[in-house]
Amino acid sequence: MRKIILTLLAIGLMAYIIFVLSQHRLGELVQPSAESGETTAIDSQFENTFKGWNRRGSAKWGLNEDDGYYYTSGRDDLFASSYYKTERFSRFDFEVRIKREGKITDGFYPANYLAFLMGENIGEDRENWYPGFLFGITKNGMYSIWKNSTDGTSTAIQPWTISSWIDKEGWNTLRVVADGGEFTCYINEKLVKRFNDTSFTEGFVGFEMYKQVGTKVKFMVDWATLTIPEEGAIIMDEVDAKQEELNQAALESGEAGSPEGISE
Repeated sequence: MRKIILTLLAIGLMAYIIFVLSQHRLGELVQPSAESGETTAIDSQFENTFKGWNRRGSAKWGLNEDDGYYYTSGRDDLFASSYYKTERFSRFDFEVRIKREGKITDGFYPANYLAFLMGENIGEDRENWYPGFLFGITKNGMYSIWKNSTDGTSTAIQPWTISSWIDKEGWNTLRVVADGGEFTCYINEKLVKRFNDTSFTEGFVGFEMYKQVGTKVKFMVDWATLTIPEEGAIIMDEVDAKQEELNQAALESGEAGSPEGISE
């Protein structure tokens, strides 16, 4: 009888281990369960409304109800920004699905960003949104992260860097998890960068894009979600070796590019 009980206990333990491992998918927060305290603050699917969202600056934003996305065509030589106006956030898991359509001219690839911990200022020259952080991509398969300071200047946390995770012509999902000055950034569920910065403790979230002069473009947001993770949740993901090598090479190159985008 004792042998049978020990066998059953061993089987039960193995089943529990398999269950726990199955719950840890790439990009998830390690926590007891989905019901343990994580709350949803934004769930914008943009199917028939963009309630809660407002533009920053002069570029117009609108809704395509037929295909269900929020979009802007921007304005020449300006940034176009939109933010969730209802609330400022400090700890969050913010994720968006974006796409840019339009031809590339003069070998310049304009930027398309997720914005977080943002303030309320807009630059006079190009309507850049500040202060706060930008995490974005271009259509030539590069990403970057920028810190926009309180005086409106921009510093590259991660210069424009190649990433094979970017779909150059299709939709891309950008995600940032923020917790106490620690930030974890993903492209299409792949971790590309971790960094620490305690300059800003709370702010707005949103989107930003840059439009080159004389180009016809459309920047689209399919959906945007933001959850507040449970206190003490830990992210176990690591940047893979190849991406880390590319990150380091870009940092050592001394060529940051600009928040507007990157020339080929």
